[in-house]
This record gives sequence, structure tokens and C-alpha cells, in this order.
Amino acid sequence: MSSRWPIGVGALVLAAAFATPASAQERGFIPIPLAEVSAGYTFMRDFEDIGSDRDGTNFPAGWFTSGGVNVTRWMGLVGEATGSYKNHFFDVSQGDERIDSDARVYTFMGGPRFFYKRGRFAPFAQVLAGAAHLRLNVKWSSGLTNGSETESTTDFSIQPGGGLNVYLTDSVGVRLAADYRTIMDFEEDTTYQNQFRLASGLIFQWGRR
Repeated sequence: MSSRWPIGVGALVLAAAFATPASAQERGFIPIPLAEVSAGYTFMRDFEDIGSDRDGTNFPAGWFTSGGVNVTRWMGLVGEATGSYKNHFFDVSQGDERIDSDARVYTFMGGPRFFYKRGRFAPFAQVLAGAAHLRLNVKWSSGLTNGSETESTTDFSIQPGGGLNVYLTDSVGVRLAADYRTIMDFEEDTTYQNQFRLASGLIFQWGRR
């Protein structure tokens, strides 16, 4: 009886040693969420030439918000809204005449997202399509006369991109992403406007897939 006692104690110790990491791993496991919403900051570079001395324009102020549902363990459906802003987009002064404009770009898009979750990390690629709304607020002055007007247009846009989701907990994560947007104007001859965008923000998720 006494010879079997150390063997029994040793077996229990080994079982506890293996069970403890397993239970800790189970508690630390973050599942693939069923649904999510996210929001954050964006920086955009517009590659359209404006004037002879300008090669593209930076939009330093911007935001995004998105929501999605993961229909499988590797694909989700995403909807996204964004806004990018640039003051003094086009500024010309000559004598007592001056023209100044502020630019706004809003998009409303949706599409599939493909991802691969490994631990807390989930790199993804997506292709979104939808509407891009461009608004230009122009102010002008000439001597004692001044005025303003607003020009706007809404066109089709397609936006492939990708990034990385990092799940901090079951309900909160962070996102880093980049994409390349093409806005197509089909009036008369088709013209294209290309934009590169960087994004970072928080993710709030719930459920499990």
C-alpha cells in the first residue's frame, strides 16, 4: 500500500501539470466573432494633378466606420462609410482676386472580406464597391465683391485593400489597414480618380462563429 502511494501522488501531479496549461489556454482563446463594428482615423492621398505644380494632394483629416458579419470562419460581408477632408484644396491669389476651396470625399461601400485567424491575429483582404461623393466648397473674392458656391458629384467606386485585425479580448480589438480606391466618372469620356488610404481604429465584436 505504501509503495503505491508515491506513484498515485506522482500521477496526480502530472495530470495537474498538463491540465493547468490546457485550462489557461482555453481561457485565453479568443473565438472568431460573429459580428463586429469598427471606427477610427484615416489618412488619404489623392493622386489627381491639380495645376502645373502639384502632383497629388494629401487629405490629413478623415474617419471611417464599418460593420460586418462573418458568414463563415474565413469570409465576412462588410459595409463601410468614410469621410476625408482637405482645407485649401485649391488656393489661387492674383492681385486683389482670390479663389479658395475646401474638398470633402465621402464613400458608402460594401463587399466581401476574406480572413485567416491565427491566435489573436487575423490578416484580411477585401474588395468593396459603392458610391463616392465628392464635394467642393469654393469661395472667391475680387475687391469688394465676394461669393461662394458648392459643386458636388457622386460616382461609382471600387476599393481593394487589406490589413490586420488584432483581437485584444473577446469584445475589443484594433485594426490596421490600407487600400487603393478608384473613382469612375462615366459621363462623356470615362475618367478615373485614384486614391490611396491608410486606416487605424478600434473593433468591437460579439458572438462567435
